[in-house]
Amino acid sequence: ITAAHFDHRLRTPAEAARDFDAVRDVAQRLDVLVAAGRAARRPGSPGERSEASAREARYRWLARACRQAGADVCVTGHTLDDQAETVLLRLTRGSGALGAAGMRGESDWPVPARGSRGLRLVRPLLGVTRVEVEAYLAALGVEPSWDASNDALDYARNRVRLEVLPVLRAINERATEHLAGFADAQRE
Repeated sequence: ITAAHFDHRLRTPAEAARDFDAVRDVAQRLDVLVAAGRAARRPGSPGERSEASAREARYRWLARACRQAGADVCVTGHTLDDQAETVLLRLTRGSGALGAAGMRGESDWPVPARGSRGLRLVRPLLGVTRVEVEAYLAALGVEPSWDASNDALDYARNRVRLEVLPVLRAINERATEHLAGFADAQRE
């Protein structure tokens, strides 16, 4: 097992170093190696700072990190909350049933990348809420590290997380679960 940390270079060097230190500290507690990567350069234009660009850079690097570690599976921490956000974003962007199916629990590598042939992406926490993950970590004495860029309303996903989902949960406290369930139904 190798933990992976990717710096998109969207935040200050001090913030990025703090996040890496948090990953390294947990990995050391678990006696796990850490692979660290960072974007080749600081994004300049708004397009380079887009969520899609960041995602592509991250997955290209993860493919290399997996190959260097001799791994053919990459496990991510995407939760049920991430699934609900993905479904809302895709529907908002005009996606059909395929996009509304959200993220799959297991899939082929999501972006073209050198060395990605045969790599699998596994998301075992898609049925678990972010709150449940944080409670589990707290029980283990692990304090979650919060990326301050998750508070920036410049990014559509953050707006869904911070503005849209709270309104939907005020209407129905299980809205997140229902959105994820909707995604599951689209895959059937």
